Amino acid sequence: MFTSKPLVRFQYNALYIGCLYLWRLPIFLWVKHEQPELKKLGLAIRRRREGIGYSQDKFAFELDLGRSYYGSLERGEINPSFMTLVKITRALGVELKDVMPKTLKAKSKSLRPIRK
Repeated sequence: MFTSKPLVRFQYNALYIGCLYLWRLPIFLWVKHEQPELKKLGLAIRRRREGIGYSQDKFAFELDLGRSYYGSLERGEINPSFMTLVKITRALGVELKDVMPKTLKAKSKSLRPIRK
């Protein structure tokens, strides 16, 4: 009758750790998972947006994005798709590399290219 899996999964940075039952109703347990790269990306986008004088609400409307979704993006709570990032950078009048965190631009010693 009741399932222990959530019916809808969001893109929010959270880790599903289980399910409790309270009066036979499932209560899903989530642990927030911080990703500093997403926070840096959101901060860079916020600075550019404020630099051109747009409010968060008006900018989200111009991009045809939801206010809460765009706010979560700027706070670094969600992982935006590539096309969403392209849409944002076009509206800001910058290139994608200008809003990417510097940690992503530098070559990481721990990552190697995949070879066939």
